[in-house]
Amino acid sequence: MALIDTSPRIIVDAKPAEGWQLARISGPSRLYGANGLRIGPDGRIYVAQVAGSAVSAVDPDSGTIEIISPMNGNIVAPDDLAFDDDGNLYSTEITLGRVSVRTPKGDYRVLTDNMPCANPITVHQGHLYAGECRPDGRIMELDRNTGATRVILDKVPMPNAFEIGPDGLLYFPVMGANEIWRVNPAGGMHEVVATELGVPDSVKFDSAGFIISTQVASGQVLRINPANGEKTVLAQLTPGLDNCALLDGRIFVSNISGQLTEIDPNGSIRDIAADGLQWPMGLALNADDLLYIADGAFAYTRNSSEPRHLAGMLFTPGYPGFNRGVCAHPRT
Repeated sequence: MALIDTSPRIIVDAKPAEGWQLARISGPSRLYGANGLRIGPDGRIYVAQVAGSAVSAVDPDSGTIEIISPMNGNIVAPDDLAFDDDGNLYSTEITLGRVSVRTPKGDYRVLTDNMPCANPITVHQGHLYAGECRPDGRIMELDRNTGATRVILDKVPMPNAFEIGPDGLLYFPVMGANEIWRVNPAGGMHEVVATELGVPDSVKFDSAGFIISTQVASGQVLRINPANGEKTVLAQLTPGLDNCALLDGRIFVSNISGQLTEIDPNGSIRDIAADGLQWPMGLALNADDLLYIADGAFAYTRNSSEPRHLAGMLFTPGYPGFNRGVCAHPRT
């Protein structure tokens, strides 16, 4: 039975005690974070959601969200997705270090559970490729039936969402080097395609053969010429971008926070799923009524009269790591 999200995730029906007031200052997110994106056989945008252990399908026009694999389902902490020609859905389950496959009928099985920080995944001409987003990560081809692996390239500093280019080479962002590389899927030495980026974490291709790449630290969406590395900024969005998907010239971009955005070829931007808090775990209030919010990969501040402000995120220099708690110093 399909689960259709047409309303906020959480409805609070609470009454404050006498002398107190209750008001919502942050609406619920429609997605449990937003990570890997892939256009499905039905033309919808499939969204991997690590924080909610869920996969959802989003109608690109109406924004209607259908839950494909719910929280507490078989797929655990999916970070990226890919489809084969038979409609099978492959997922990298980053926290368990495994790659799984789900058939169109909903049958599920694990292909391998020996890929620490499993993240990027793609299918090309019947071949399945996946990688590990960690220092000294491996990029591998997996047998779609047995799960047997063949290492294409190893010791890669944090490879992320990748794709086979028009030339048949595998193009991938290397977050630890702030570069985009390519390699022959048969194996061999890699080549550097582009440098001095904004910490790239996805590579897809448009119809003209140019790279479209999100930058997690800078929040930019770039169009890159694979022949010479020349860059064009398509959009400046919020830091925390994770992945992108293309459909008939339309570009869809995810943010770890749960935001899903469309970038029109003319440069206009449209929110499909609005930004929100991912999993707030700590709050603190200073003497000036400035609210500090610890939201995992993000840290925010908010006063009573303005929207929240991004104070830092995982790729901000000096950020302490996953943010679970916060306190206000008397002098802040």
